[in-house]
Amino acid sequence: MNILLDPLINIIFYAEIIFLIISVASIQSRYSRSLLVHSITVIIIVLPHYLNINHWPMSASLYRLTDAGLILFPLSAAYVQFYQFLQPPGKSIIVLYVLAGISFFGYLAFPSHSVLNIFILHILSWCFMLFLFRGRRRGIPGLSYNIAISCNIAALALMAAFKRDIESLLFSSGGLSIVFFIIIITDYLNRVIEMSKRLEKTHEANKKLTHTVSRLKISNEQIRKIITQKDLELLQLSRHASLAEITTGIAHELSQPLTGIKGIAQNMIDDINYDEFDNLQAVSELQKISSLVDKSSSIIDHIRNFSKKSMFTMKSMDINKVVLDAIGLIKNQLKKNDIDLIFILDENIPQILGNNVSLEQMIVNFILNARDAIVEKKQSAPGLEGQIHVTTFIDEHSVTLTIKDNGTGIPDDIIQKIWSPFFTTKSRGQGTGIGLSICSRIIREHHAILDVKTSRDGTVFTIKFPVKE
Repeated sequence: MNILLDPLINIIFYAEIIFLIISVASIQSRYSRSLLVHSITVIIIVLPHYLNINHWPMSASLYRLTDAGLILFPLSAAYVQFYQFLQPPGKSIIVLYVLAGISFFGYLAFPSHSVLNIFILHILSWCFMLFLFRGRRRGIPGLSYNIAISCNIAALALMAAFKRDIESLLFSSGGLSIVFFIIIITDYLNRVIEMSKRLEKTHEANKKLTHTVSRLKISNEQIRKIITQKDLELLQLSRHASLAEITTGIAHELSQPLTGIKGIAQNMIDDINYDEFDNLQAVSELQKISSLVDKSSSIIDHIRNFSKKSMFTMKSMDINKVVLDAIGLIKNQLKKNDIDLIFILDENIPQILGNNVSLEQMIVNFILNARDAIVEKKQSAPGLEGQIHVTTFIDEHSVTLTIKDNGTGIPDDIIQKIWSPFFTTKSRGQGTGIGLSICSRIIREHHAILDVKTSRDGTVFTIKFPVKE
């Protein structure tokens, strides 16, 4: 063996063993499978000579493996190049199959010219691959491939002209395999470096994104607090708007006990002036005054609780009591508009989990809207007897509250808009448009279900509250 060929064969053999191990480790990749086939091909080429130079026992027929590997070498190398540049082989690879097939049959038919036959196969195959990959190879790896293949074609042509032996083909194939190995490793390292840079940029972008998300979370929390505060203010505004509408009734509620207190006090003064003061009679009159004061205090406390700004808290409660408290605020408003309030309350209904002030506000809003619908209808039907029915009952697993009126009803074109904030059909100054919007919110907060049925004969609001477990 040539002094240069022996170490080259050892280098090629061990390099291809490394390639083989790497390819097997990542066999799922198409590129790794093509590299595996190419490595096996090169090992087949150099194996007989490797065994020979390392003094392994072998037969002369084993050298035919080298010829078979040399015939397959251009084809396997083409597959590696295709997948190195992430492109499928396509139909163009058929030409290499044809050249390999012709070379194989020529090898069998003319064994005396086998070396020349393989020289011609390699020169034609590399020329075709140089033509095939024109413009496909980009960057330093592609340029390196083109230079290596061009130099190999020139060397094969010179060796075919002056020295046609198997060692020349081994030099060609082995040298080209080492060059391919260096190009592949270099390209792989460059891709790893590029990937590392991309990961570093991604990490920096991720840090910025995390910082941005943290800032957005803080902003979101601040906005949430602002929205919560504005919700409370809107709820308070709705309550004040309701109180503004029922002020006349409240004044009447307070005027009755105050008038009674004044009358009793005046009677006691007269008794004292006319020297007709009776201690027992005075005690009785003072008890009446105390009772009237308690009634006035109860009305004031009710108004204070209804109008004060408070957080939303849920507790066990009786919906019937809420209905009666709400009616106590607005009954004089209904009496003033000649509207009969009829309520049928089931005393056996279970308690629900709710907020009494919010539910009272909801009932007041529904009844005031029912009042407005009846007043509007009376303008076109003066003889109408206005009626509002408030009913509570147990329905399967729900406590149901219905508020029914015989007013104008709700037109179909606005039925979906009535729950929108600040939407109102009332004239300017007569409505804020937030009453029903607040009612919708209160119903959602109580996990209740609302159903509305409306026609020209009136409207029925049905609210189903879940029973407290």
